[in-house]
Amino acid sequence: MTRNVYLSQINNKFGGNKAFLPYSVGLLQAYAKAQPDLNESYKFSRPIFLRENPRNVAESLDKPDVLGISCYVWNWEWNNELAKEIRGQHPDSLIVLGGPQVPNRSEGFFEEHPYIDILVHGEGETIFSDILREHLKPNPNYLRIPGITLNQGGISVKTLQRPRLTENEFPPSPYLTGEFEDILREYPDLEFHATSETHRGCPFSCTYCDWGSSIFTKVRPFPDERIKSEYDWISAHGIKMIYNADANFGILLRDETLTDYLISLKEKTGYPKQLRANWTKNTHGRIFNVAKKLNRAGMDLGVTLSLQSLDPHTLENIRRKNIKFDNFTDLVQRYEQEKIPTYTEMILALPGETYDSFSNGLETLLEGGQHSGINVYLCTLLPNSEMSTQEYRNKYKIRSVHSPILQNHATPGKDPITEYSDMVVATESMPPQDFRKSFLFSWAVQTFHSLGLARDIANYLKSQGVLYRKFYEELLSANPDTLIGQRVAGANRCLDRGLNGGEWGEIDLRYGPIIWPIEEKSFLDIVTRDVKLFYTQLEKIVNHFISPFPKDVIQKQMLRMRTPNEFGGDIQEYAKKVVWFGRKFGFFLKD
Repeated sequence: MTRNVYLSQINNKFGGNKAFLPYSVGLLQAYAKAQPDLNESYKFSRPIFLRENPRNVAESLDKPDVLGISCYVWNWEWNNELAKEIRGQHPDSLIVLGGPQVPNRSEGFFEEHPYIDILVHGEGETIFSDILREHLKPNPNYLRIPGITLNQGGISVKTLQRPRLTENEFPPSPYLTGEFEDILREYPDLEFHATSETHRGCPFSCTYCDWGSSIFTKVRPFPDERIKSEYDWISAHGIKMIYNADANFGILLRDETLTDYLISLKEKTGYPKQLRANWTKNTHGRIFNVAKKLNRAGMDLGVTLSLQSLDPHTLENIRRKNIKFDNFTDLVQRYEQEKIPTYTEMILALPGETYDSFSNGLETLLEGGQHSGINVYLCTLLPNSEMSTQEYRNKYKIRSVHSPILQNHATPGKDPITEYSDMVVATESMPPQDFRKSFLFSWAVQTFHSLGLARDIANYLKSQGVLYRKFYEELLSANPDTLIGQRVAGANRCLDRGLNGGEWGEIDLRYGPIIWPIEEKSFLDIVTRDVKLFYTQLEKIVNHFISPFPKDVIQKQMLRMRTPNEFGGDIQEYAKKVVWFGRKFGFFLKD
């Protein structure tokens, strides 16, 4: 008798109609179906990939004998609700969880999650197939399978660690085996994004990340022809955007050749239109060449100049190797000359960071020429990162808050489930009052400088000897009755909400059914209200530094701002094109 297998990989939609094809479970399905005994014994249904009410999803499944669920921070709570529903409606189902959110430290897991049967650790393709094969036996013994934790009467029993897959063991491509054809036919109104994996492994061991570990440090590439064939499939199916899921795109010499092939497909068919990548940590000539080619083809979404922190002590604490900063200004200028956008990601509240080191770090970035691409993120404790271990947390006195995740620009799903993560809100070196100051300072730099509202004015003040830091700290003390003061109050409310376990992002239906980070929401609140009043009030503040402040500098800054008037007053279109899509390209400012 054929048994039914269902695989689930849930993600939010973006912008209302954009969704990712479920690549991770597609790999599991392609690997299992490639084995004759499993393909004959099991029926694999179309993967579950859209957020719906988990109770309705469970009711729609036809006698699920095995349910495999891919887990990450954006779907963990939803997955648990689905598993509970399946256990209630189909008590004999075998429920298997895998993915980065599954804790490697699994002691006591089943006491809190008794409805789960098996946890899969690491690369899951061969492990899941072994589970399916063992499940066919009259008396299955899953303890024979390396790389899992088994629920034995509520007790966690972990088997031996599974060795990494070799290049010869990589699963077939789900694109090439047809795993997504049904999805494309059933959902013609969705604009699908594709995930591309050209290698596995990461040579770095940053403590806040769960990507690199002692067993995943070696980079193992997929064959060139496989990747090119996947690119052919993506192009032929009219997929607009590829998300490259490598930890370090550009780390291998052949990445430039693969990029050339991808560009040639766009020239022939028009697809794909964009490539988004996690660029390798050490920017060098190869990355510049790849970025230059993508930019000329109109396919780039900017290049990351990786830093995370500029404090040497903090970098030591997080095992982070950075670009030598004396090269940073040259890199920014080099990319700027080619009109290639760059962005620098910083993480707030890393262990060892203080308010002074953090704010001085942002000052240094601005002095180095990084004006439009500063993005500051809250530090998240991922379950399998070194930073999340109790020993590490105790060492640096890390305090966190369990609050809803901030998934920028996602469209909330049609379900009642909220996803959570643990956000760092204080350390020994950054007590709560300094975290607040750092959060607000980073908000001010992103809102008023990176998004362009006061950038020209700040640059002029800098040319007259006024530090960026002093200017943006001054904005934070603005009169509460002004537009700036009102936005400062809004940022404080957002911070208070997050610190108390609430949302870090905001939804305002004037700008569409989209979750906005607070700096983008603040920007939109100003430009859609009264830009002229904003600059009149700003002039009074800058006169504290230079009096009288040159009116032509303020006038030029105001004229350079793009406003919704250029979109016929369509605020949602403006928000999408200028702020969401255009942030990395600096679209909010005219030349």
